[in-house]
Amino acid sequence: SETNSFALTSLEANTTYYYAVAVSDKAGNVSDVTTGRFTTKKTVPTFEDADIPTISGTYGQTLGSMTLSKTTDTSKNGIAGTWSITETNADSIYPTVGADTAYEITFTPDNETKYDVYTRTVVPAVEKKELTISVTATDRDYEPRNNKVDITVNLTGIVGSDSVSLENANSLQGTLSAEN
Repeated sequence: SETNSFALTSLEANTTYYYAVAVSDKAGNVSDVTTGRFTTKKTVPTFEDADIPTISGTYGQTLGSMTLSKTTDTSKNGIAGTWSITETNADSIYPTVGADTAYEITFTPDNETKYDVYTRTVVPAVEKKELTISVTATDRDYEPRNNKVDITVNLTGIVGSDSVSLENANSLQGTLSAEN
């Protein structure tokens, strides 16, 4: 029994091919025809780690609203497509500063018929959110009997249910000791 093989060239990805094979020898003997089929797989895009997009945002943003460093791309093996954040519930996830949780991103080829999607996880870079405090004292006439000053403190930039405390709140109360 002798085995022979040959390579098929110019095949397309994700395509079913049918074949029929019969063999003959030098004496003129011919085999029955054998038929079959096979399907080529989709080509998977390949990327170097340095080519994977990053996710960035500010504390308080949902993962879904953060920014990918690039959205359109071409893979190392020449497949054009688009990157997106595909983590489940991305619009209700709030990544925190300094966390190391990785989330799913996906490269979807422009031609999904021939090429497979590529999925990776990346850790987002989350910047601190700026908090701003403003203090306002109410001007009023000096009265020795009532020397308290009303002070209003506003804090902006608080995120969701974050707890915020005002330390040394008593130091915000003041007394007027003399008329200005």
